This record gives sequence, structure tokens and C-alpha cells, in this order.
Amino acid sequence: PPPAQSVAPEAKPQKPPVSLAKAEIRPELIPKPIEKTAQPLGHLSVYVYDEAGAPAQGAKLTLHYTESPESDLKPGAPFDATTDADGFASLDDLPQGWGWLVAERGNTRSEQRRTAFRPDMYSQELALFLHRTGKIAGSVINDLGQPIAGARVVVLEKDLSESSTIQDCPDAQDTDNNGRFGFANLPVGLYRFRAFADGYAPGDSEAVITDSNTEAVVRVATGSSIAGVVRDGVTQNVLAGFPIRMTVKDSNERARSVETDSEGNFFIEGLQEGTYVLSSGHETMFFADGRIEVSVPRAAPVSGLEIAAKTGVTVRGRKKKKKTQTPVAN
Repeated sequence: PPPAQSVAPEAKPQKPPVSLAKAEIRPELIPKPIEKTAQPLGHLSVYVYDEAGAPAQGAKLTLHYTESPESDLKPGAPFDATTDADGFASLDDLPQGWGWLVAERGNTRSEQRRTAFRPDMYSQELALFLHRTGKIAGSVINDLGQPIAGARVVVLEKDLSESSTIQDCPDAQDTDNNGRFGFANLPVGLYRFRAFADGYAPGDSEAVITDSNTEAVVRVATGSSIAGVVRDGVTQNVLAGFPIRMTVKDSNERARSVETDSEGNFFIEGLQEGTYVLSSGHETMFFADGRIEVSVPRAAPVSGLEIAAKTGVTVRGRKKKKKTQTPVAN
């Protein structure tokens, strides 16, 4: 074979030194802050019919609006309208959240309708039917037969067709000093009432409202409680003002929120027997053990819970459409 030829290695080109003073900054690579866009407003078309099924002209629509499912009912009725000859009325510029809608005309009234307004449901249609109304009065008593003053009585559901424990329903009253309550303008039918009182588990009662007066008694039993302390999982210092959310396991009941006191202690009372889930309501801290399930016996306290909380990370991002790369709001 021919002798091998030696080839001198090529010299690698040297990169010029980078001058930091002249380095260019590419603006498109700098993360931009996420801009908050205005929330879309909702639209509600409502058709109201009388007991014969004919369009109800002159019925007054009232929407009791709540900011969100977690908020208390706002006083007053900021949204209302009156139906035309076709029994139609519309409500516009509705903020996101929840609303209670009712129609009234003379001595007739519709049921309360709970409606959600979300970005994907900004335009809706509903039908309401007017019914004759009746009166109901009653008392809230404890397991010893003593009247409970200041108890909150809520019209939980009608015709037992839907289950809800939202306490911000417009059909709600507080008992007087003698434990008495009364509702004067409810459509006739079968109702379930629920009473909430400090230190007691919620109590239910069913009653049929007719054209004449109806009497009801709601009994509440001594409730259970959950107590404990929240500490920083790293320093072991107590955390004052730490928000805690409590829900009933496998239930759609509304969450309850409490905060720890100056010594990091929390106390939740008036609970029925069952399993409850505690979670952190803090913006930047979470429970080190995740969600905590607590089994509560009947009329007995659960105390001594030690909960450690840790600081979490913050995640920011931007959502865009795949084809056009335009931002997607809400």
C-alpha cells in the first residue's frame, strides 16, 4: 500500500471576545407581566308564565346578585326588570358569579332560581313559572325543647328536587328572641327548611305550604367541633391569621372558612357527625401533609390537631392559541 500521508490539523477559528457593553438585549425574550383583562359581562333572557301556562305580562324580575359562591349575599336588588306582553324581559351587564332570580306578580311568585355567570356562559335563557303563594311560621328549638334566638333559617329546597346548603339564599330569616321565624310569600308546595345556630349542628324540617297558614318546627342538636393549631413547618412558629377552608367530604356543601387567632389556634363548631376536609386558604402557603381529613363523632369535640404549613412556589405563565399565537384571556 502507498505510504500514509501526514495532514496538519486545521486551526480552529477564534471567536471574537464578547463585549458586555455592546451586547444586545432581545425584547421578545423578556417575560412580560400578565395583564389583567376586564371580565366579560353576562346577559340573561327570561320568559315568565302564569299558572295557566300563558305569558305573564307585568311580572317583576329581581336578581339578587352575589360576587362569587364564597361571598355573602349583597343587600338590595341591583338588577331588576319587568316582563312585556310576551312575558319576556332581559337583564344585561351581569358580573360573573352567582345570582338568585325570582319573578313576582300580584299574589303569585316563582321559585328562586340560582344561576351562574361565567365566561363560557355569558348568555343564557331561563323560564320561570308563577304559582300561588302561602305563609309559613315556625320555631327553632334545641334537643331540650328550648327556643333558639338568632338562628338562621334557610329555604333549603322546594319539592325536594335539588340539594343545596348555600346560606345566602334570599329566602332566609333569623329567629327572634322567642326562636320564631316566618315566611309570608312562598309558592305553594313541599319545602325543606334548614336552621343554623352557633354551637349546634344544622337541623332540617319538611313542611307543605298551602293557601292557608302552615306551622313548622326545626330542631337543632348540640354540634361537634374541630380545634387545633397551625405552625410554620420550618421554624415551628405559630401562624396567626392563617386562613383554613373546611368542606364536607364527598359533598357539594358550601365551604366554611376560619382564621387562626394570635396564637395560631383555630376552632370550628356546630358540626354534624361525618368526615370533614381541611385545606389551606393561604395565597402562598400550603399544608405540608396536603388536605387533612378529620372524622368527627356525634356531639363530641375533636381537638389537638397540629398542622404544619410551608411556603410554596409561584407559577406564572401565558396561554396562547396554537395557530395564531394570540393570548387567550379568562
